[in-house]
Amino acid sequence: MNRYYDVSAQNKPLNLTINADLAAQARTLTGNLSAKVEALLAEYVTKERDSHSARALALQRAASEWKAFTEAHGSFADEFSTLMTDQFDVYANVGQNKNIPYVVVVQSKIFDAAPRRVVIPLVRKSTQSPTPSRVTPELTVAGHSVILQPLETTSVPLAVLNKPAGTLKDQGQLIIDALEELFTRSFG
Repeated sequence: MNRYYDVSAQNKPLNLTINADLAAQARTLTGNLSAKVEALLAEYVTKERDSHSARALALQRAASEWKAFTEAHGSFADEFSTLMTDQFDVYANVGQNKNIPYVVVVQSKIFDAAPRRVVIPLVRKSTQSPTPSRVTPELTVAGHSVILQPLETTSVPLAVLNKPAGTLKDQGQLIIDALEELFTRSFG
């Protein structure tokens, strides 16, 4: 049996706090409490080491099997990427309003199982668009200036969101601030 402790090592005191009554009862049951504790501890350490090794081997085997599966059948993410959206991902607007080239997903990933996504339209910046403000900040998507329209927040079927056109994660705080301003109770 392989041991990971040296039984020939000098006996050294071990700083172990145990209940005094429990220690007294154990001493009456065994003449050499230290030897018994050491044997139990060695058994526990061996079981834990073997358990960790078995888990590591199982994870390694699972990763290898997943890699073989994806090589044979393609990536799961490729086939099902339309089922996954990230907060602040930007998608082309498939609606008929050409002044709204994009929508941005604002819902949390907590609701990814839902068949719809909450989105806010991103309107082309023009002379007719609202003046940028805390509620309607100006953002940049693919080099184009757009205005967030939180008053037009809606939900769309997941199926209409194809490949993301970009992300506004780096401007996400502006979007959150606009939503907070929209829902503030400061003025009743």
